[in-house]
Amino acid sequence: MERIGLFTPKQEKIVIEAMKTFVKPKNKFLGWIQAFGIKYLIKGIDNFGLDRIRGQWKTDLIPIIDAIWEKRYETARQMITDLLNKRIDFKNVNEETELKWFDSLTRFIAASLDHFIVTKIKKETW
Repeated sequence: MERIGLFTPKQEKIVIEAMKTFVKPKNKFLGWIQAFGIKYLIKGIDNFGLDRIRGQWKTDLIPIIDAIWEKRYETARQMITDLLNKRIDFKNVNEETELKWFDSLTRFIAASLDHFIVTKIKKETW
């Protein structure tokens, strides 16, 4: 599959369908307009906005997106940790300490997302 931005056409389509489920139209005509707008908004952001990301950043981000898409969340978290450590340097802090900070940060974010998802699912099933 050919990528123009960060997503493959199949991934774009799934994102578009997911967005349509979150945006509830008030009537059929508005629903048609919203569906059309969402489709071209997502395609536009990916194909014209995210495609402008510079080479190495894009090369680093695509495997992360693919890992998330394939539900390899821990792998994606580790890849994000490594990317942060690679791209951000703090003065007077050694690499090992930086890596521990970024690892803690991504673990905290992952735990927060897990909590949010579990809480949301509980509310929807009650």
